Amino acid sequence: MKKKKQNFDKSAFHVRESALKFWHLALIGACVAAAILVSVNSNNDIIRGLITIIITLSIIGLLYLIQNRGSDLRTATEFQAMVYAGAMRMNNILTLILYRNGSIFYLDSRYAENFTNGSQYHNLDQFLSTMGLENENKIQVYDAIRDLTRAEFEYVYKAGRKSAPLKIGVYPLVRPEGFVVMTLNEG
Repeated sequence: MKKKKQNFDKSAFHVRESALKFWHLALIGACVAAAILVSVNSNNDIIRGLITIIITLSIIGLLYLIQNRGSDLRTATEFQAMVYAGAMRMNNILTLILYRNGSIFYLDSRYAENFTNGSQYHNLDQFLSTMGLENENKIQVYDAIRDLTRAEFEYVYKAGRKSAPLKIGVYPLVRPEGFVVMTLNEG
């Protein structure tokens, strides 16, 4: 059975070829080696100057190729992070990623839009207080984070005269170890 080649043209993922190929390195290496050989065996100052320019341009070209390769990797990593963040937002009102010690690693931007007065710099205590959780629910959240266990519970969020039943879930990540995802959903 023939293996069908996947068409990436219509996909959001773009397979890029490495910017740095072996023949690039071989060509630059050959130019530098030839330039050094000619320079060593030449008594003419003009030829030595040209050789210096060739070596300099070869090194600049090599550095450019290496830099472009790193740029592709950064672009792919940023795109992948954007996909993961978008996936986490699905079907959730709010998403947090927390370290085992309770510090916030990632806080969904919707928190600042929906639950605060514009300040985005909060720790977990401030977050739970903003949500209006009672002490027994806070302890349940902290225990689940510390022990890396799963916890889910419902509570009623009150904002002035309005209230809404919400569900909080704390889910440990398998990899990387030591992190949990905390979600807030409609109850």
